[in-house]
Amino acid sequence: MKAPSEVRLTFSHPVSIPSVSLELLGPDRGRVETAAPQAGDSAQVALVRISGKLTAAGNYTVAWKAAGPNGDSVTGSFTFMYMAPGPPREP
Repeated sequence: MKAPSEVRLTFSHPVSIPSVSLELLGPDRGRVETAAPQAGDSAQVALVRISGKLTAAGNYTVAWKAAGPNGDSVTGSFTFMYMAPGPPREP
């Protein structure tokens, strides 16, 4: 299975991209490097590219914070499971 290359956050209202922050933590609670948030394909979407490697299998946690144009701040988190590829199979 291929590791994800980005995190896509979709909000119910427009989001102010400069206010978006995201932290990606691996199974060992170590931080995985990410790029600066970017605007997505609508005013309600923020994209964050994963620049570090997801190498260990397990649960990864995304913790995020954002604000809308009116300044109201929201936070949240979610987890996803990544199954690192195993060794190649013998033919």
